[in-house]
Amino acid sequence: MADGFKRGEFVDIAIKGVRVAAEHKGLVSIVADHPDGEPAHYAMPPQAKVTRVAPAEWPPRAGDLWRDCENDVWFAVEDSDGEITMVCQVDACPSRSPSELIRTLSPLAFVYREDEQDGENRG
Repeated sequence: MADGFKRGEFVDIAIKGVRVAAEHKGLVSIVADHPDGEPAHYAMPPQAKVTRVAPAEWPPRAGDLWRDCENDVWFAVEDSDGEITMVCQVDACPSRSPSELIRTLSPLAFVYREDEQDGENRG
């Protein structure tokens, strides 16, 4: 156990930035890093509050379209260094990094992605 906690104490635990591995009858399993560095599956108890931040298609790829919590559409653009920047359809809205977008305007909804392998549209 972490230092300073005693067995039997009631605590709230927040785990941010993990992916859903499965959902069954309202119970969620997540994938997170294990102390040995490998991904591991963890079952969440019924008391766990799970909040959707972004869909499974996260992170954005160049050419993607995403919609924020205010219903604005964002276009993912790749710069010359290979970094992705999110550009909003609204002129007054500043461009943001994907991490800034997810932190400030979640939940995000995936709208469109052109599949690299066969040119098919996804979304």
